[in-house]
Amino acid sequence: MSFLSGGGSGDRRPGIFDSFRGAFAPQQLPEDDGRPIVAPRSILIASALSLVCGVILAFLSVLGLTQLGSYEADFDKAVADYRTQTSQCVTDVGGFGSSLVIPPGVSDDQKARYETCQQYVTYSDADIASIRESQKTQNIVVIAVLMIIGLAAVAAGWFLRSGARWTRRTILGLVIVLLVSIMLRVLGSILILGASLLLVVAVMLSFVGAGGLFFARHRARRAAS
Repeated sequence: MSFLSGGGSGDRRPGIFDSFRGAFAPQQLPEDDGRPIVAPRSILIASALSLVCGVILAFLSVLGLTQLGSYEADFDKAVADYRTQTSQCVTDVGGFGSSLVIPPGVSDDQKARYETCQQYVTYSDADIASIRESQKTQNIVVIAVLMIIGLAAVAAGWFLRSGARWTRRTILGLVIVLLVSIMLRVLGSILILGASLLLVVAVMLSFVGAGGLFFARHRARRAAS
């Protein structure tokens, strides 16, 4: 018997592809009896996953906001370390940057030191201030984006159980934004990746199987009213 497509006998058991086809196939809507449409377990799980994702992202944004001061301190430390290293190059080999020439006949260790010092460049105070502001702006933008996505995921997750059509579209859009941001390395922590996977599962549960039927029933009721 094939695991993928089932056996060839009359007593055929469904394979994995048959299960996928069944999940994505359009389902027959039951007759609307006018009673409240109860959210199935898949929608409740999707709602919980979206809520958890939103809480994680909102927490990360608040954490990032509290650490803005430490980012400034880290930047100042990095600048001080860079200046110390370039000053050491001046002491060791007489300079740094691409204009530094390696004299002939130096030892391998000395050559390696010259090559290291050649990689440093000169940054003016204006350059350093520009880099500082650029990184600060980038951090603030990332924090704001995480907060917006987190709050949107919480709102969509909460109202997902009511069958509101905007909720599925919202979590689908949030998944796209998160995945694109991760691929572009704008966002990249393990927690953000984990939260994104939770939202991906929430989208799948709300679009296929019982979740898809739940929203289809709400859509049919809205169309009939």
